[in-house]
Formats: sequence, C-alpha cells, structure tokens
Amino acid sequence: MARNLDILLILCFFVVFEYLYLHFLYAEVGRLKRKLEAQGHQLSTSEQIARDLRSRESDLSEMLTAKETQLDVLRMRLDEADRLLELEKQRIVDLQTERDR
Repeated sequence: MARNLDILLILCFFVVFEYLYLHFLYAEVGRLKRKLEAQGHQLSTSEQIARDLRSRESDLSEMLTAKETQLDVLRMRLDEADRLLELEKQRIVDLQTERDR
C-alpha cells in the first residue's frame, strides 16, 4: 500500500510538473506572439517609411529633371542673347568705322 502511495505521489508530482511546464510554455508562446506582433508592427512602420522615402525620392528626381530642363532652356536663351549682343557690337563697330570715313 505504501508503495502504491509512493507511486501515486510520484505521478502527482509529474502531473503538477507537466502542468507548470505547460503553463510556462503557454506564457512563453504568448510572450513570443506579442513580440512577433510588435516586430510586425515595426516592420509595417518601416515599410511605410520606405515607401514614403521612395515616393519622395521619385518626386525629387522629377523636380530635378524639370529644373535641368529649365536650365537647358535658360542656357539656350543666354547663348542666343550672347549671339545677338555680338552681332550688335559688330554692327556698332561697323557703323563707327563708316562714320569715321
């Protein structure tokens, strides 16, 4: 009878141990789920930031291209103005030469 009681106590010990171990595992699973959710949220936030930065980069690239085009137009106008100025200078020189004769 004492032997049966010892076996019963050992079995009770293992049952309590298993219960505590399972409780620990469930707590650990819960902790890991919360951690995973937090990391998922952080990843989602990081992805949103990356999308926003890519969009901003695209916008800035378009703006830069537009400014480069404007600069090209201004260079062409400046070249044309320089050419007309040289023609006017030459015309003035020609007129002065003609006047001095």
